[in-house]
Amino acid sequence: MVTQWQDGELEVVWPADQPYSKKFWLPSWMPNLRSITDVEPYKTVVGQGLTSRINVTVTYDGPPGYPEVSVTVSVYYDDELIEETSVPQMFLELAGSVTLTFTWNTTGVAKGSYNISATADNIYVDGVVNVGMPSDIDLDGWITIADVSKAAMAFGSSPGHPRWFPNGDFDDDDFITIADVSFVAGRFGEYDP
Repeated sequence: MVTQWQDGELEVVWPADQPYSKKFWLPSWMPNLRSITDVEPYKTVVGQGLTSRINVTVTYDGPPGYPEVSVTVSVYYDDELIEETSVPQMFLELAGSVTLTFTWNTTGVAKGSYNISATADNIYVDGVVNVGMPSDIDLDGWITIADVSKAAMAFGSSPGHPRWFPNGDFDDDDFITIADVSFVAGRFGEYDP
């Protein structure tokens, strides 16, 4: 009979006719001690064959002194694995939470809308990323002046700037440069068959 959880231990007490009790550390599979608390795709639209970052925040909610193990954090688009990494338990316990950045390379990914999720001791689904034709920022199937204008309006911006537009940052360097605008303008008039 399990009677209590206290100070990082699970106390198991047998029936009264068997005077024996034992304390155990909770195993690593104990749910939600290391929880994904946020999944934030960098972009909502990414061109097929390009990359985009996904930030995942992992929080430790367990007791101090939890056995030193690693937690594996995995990121998915729909049910397909993007990437996974291990975070040392001791680091996570000391930090309280940590934000990890994963890179999704969309080479070979079919055009469409994908749910982005992450797992640790829980599953957290947040955000939809649309994979489309490179430079088709508005996903209308054509590279038009509207796509070029969106990138051009963000020229010179970076995260935190009022004109910042991550979908126009084609090289994922946190800065909309002439290279990003040229990337769209060079495809002007293309359409998605």
